Amino acid sequence: MERFSLDNFTSKKSSTIPSWAQSREQIQMLYLTIVKRVKEIEKIIEQSEPKVVEKLKIKERKIVPAQIADSLSIGRSNIREDREPDLFGFINKENDRLARVWKSRCSQIGVGQRLSKEELEVLVIDRDKELEVLKQKNLHEYFDRAVESEVLDSQRDLQEKYRELHVLYKQEQERSANLELKLKSLIREINSRK
Repeated sequence: MERFSLDNFTSKKSSTIPSWAQSREQIQMLYLTIVKRVKEIEKIIEQSEPKVVEKLKIKERKIVPAQIADSLSIGRSNIREDREPDLFGFINKENDRLARVWKSRCSQIGVGQRLSKEELEVLVIDRDKELEVLKQKNLHEYFDRAVESEVLDSQRDLQEKYRELHVLYKQEQERSANLELKLKSLIREINSRK
């Protein structure tokens, strides 16, 4: 009886080259180099310790077109998105997949482990800083609302005073007009008596 193997039940990826990669020999070489580099990166990610994987630089865990061009000794200007959109689509798809593999591998760090005293102390300090920032933010919002409320009250008082002064001004204008009319009538009366 054969041993159970998941490989018997999974479909093997065919190593056929897509039609867009067969258009020119240079594109075919780029495609094959990219596939080879993807396999190398996957191997590094899956066989290394999670802490080592986490410290991989971005250029070490994704496909960089300039590095591919340099490895094939061709000009970097030959690998441009406007010239080869299908190739760049493939690179972006593979980079997304590699990013997911890297992220899932990094998420395994510390699973089921208790934090050390130093790590807990650092965590407490971080939480205290976050708490202080939140307190400051809340105080800032509170005082902003208080000042805004005070300004609104002050504005209402000023509006009320303005209305009162406006009414008083109109009354004084009417009174001035009445006094002017009275003065004119008195002057006419004095002039008519002479």
